[in-house]
Amino acid sequence: MAATASAVNVSERTPLLLIRPSSSSSSSSSSSSSSSSSPTPPPLQWSQIYIILLLQLCEPLTSQSIYPYINQLIRDLGVTRGDEHKVGFYAGLVESLFFLTEASTVLYWSRVSDRIGRKPVLLVGLAGLGVSTLGFGMARTFAGIVVSRCICGMLNGNIGVMKSVMGELTTPANRAEGFALMPVVWSAGATLGPLIGGGLSKPYDRIPLPFFRTHFWRDHPYFLPCAAVALCIAVAWGVTALFFKEEGGGGFGWMVWALVGVQLALCVLVDMAYGCIFMFITAAAPPHALGATNGLAQTAVSVARAVGPVTATSLFSVSLGWRYQYEYKHARARARGMSGLCGCCEGGGGGIEEWGAWVVGMLGANMVYVFVVVLSGVAVWVGGMLPDTLDEGPDGEDGVCGVGRVGVGEGEAEEGGKGEEA
Repeated sequence: MAATASAVNVSERTPLLLIRPSSSSSSSSSSSSSSSSSPTPPPLQWSQIYIILLLQLCEPLTSQSIYPYINQLIRDLGVTRGDEHKVGFYAGLVESLFFLTEASTVLYWSRVSDRIGRKPVLLVGLAGLGVSTLGFGMARTFAGIVVSRCICGMLNGNIGVMKSVMGELTTPANRAEGFALMPVVWSAGATLGPLIGGGLSKPYDRIPLPFFRTHFWRDHPYFLPCAAVALCIAVAWGVTALFFKEEGGGGFGWMVWALVGVQLALCVLVDMAYGCIFMFITAAAPPHALGATNGLAQTAVSVARAVGPVTATSLFSVSLGWRYQYEYKHARARARGMSGLCGCCEGGGGGIEEWGAWVVGMLGANMVYVFVVVLSGVAVWVGGMLPDTLDEGPDGEDGVCGVGRVGVGEGEAEEGGKGEEA
């Protein structure tokens, strides 16, 4: 204590206020040193940010490009029936539908991007913008432009996803610099959109080129600005598909998407087989009870649709519980120094019980898929008992309900031909 006091030349009688300047100066020097040694913010990932800014440019081009000609388009469609006071109402309705439908779906697209990744949602949104924009240029009725604008807004979930991507590409140190670029690009798109819409509308009357002197451009005077915007969207789609790299490893791999495609293809085959089932039921039903037979079949289908999801989810939960039991028993067996399959069953048990516990434990929640596969195999075996054709009944007689009438007509025609020859 004495050594410390002599080192700083203070004693017990020294006022404490005299050492405050030194403490403040030391604190200021430490703060200045800490501020001078603070790390510089990391640079922005410009290659990816440029792609996001290109995507940001597409939305104002799509939404603002119709403003120069929407009033004239409403007049040309004849929806107002010559009443000029209604032009503003219908034009405002068409202009608002884009943002109204976008507001109703942007939350869901953003939530989907958390599950499957940002890139698939961005690509779907761009594709929706491009297709609906072309549809707007091809529409020749008021209902057509309303549907195209609604589809354009519903499929455009990129406005929220792009901000999420920008947040993932930046850090708290440089986030302000990245987000400051988005309003600038929006303003640029809101400026270019009306220029494209007004400068390229009615090429049949305004552009003296042989390419535009056709009936198509005369009947679709506003397709050219829509095609120009769709071309910009197509370029953005290609750049995103080729060069955009998703941060954080979100989304699924190509194997998962391939399996999803296979599942969708199998769903098409299932629907085709579903229609064939009722053909067999109709052919096998007696003529006086055709309605009752089809009603009974549809009742069975409705019961299966009601019970199926409950059964599948229940089996999933039960098999998942079996998985936890297996892991618990396996951990207890390892704690007791047992290896292999021994100890997987609580009371030892025989070999069959041990193998059963091991299979159930390894499959876990996938046991429900095993059950569905077995059930499908039984259905295929039962379906193999059905006849290959519906021309004849089970006893060799003609089919009922008109199924075998074609064969009967052909037989009568053959007999009539033989009679004529005789």
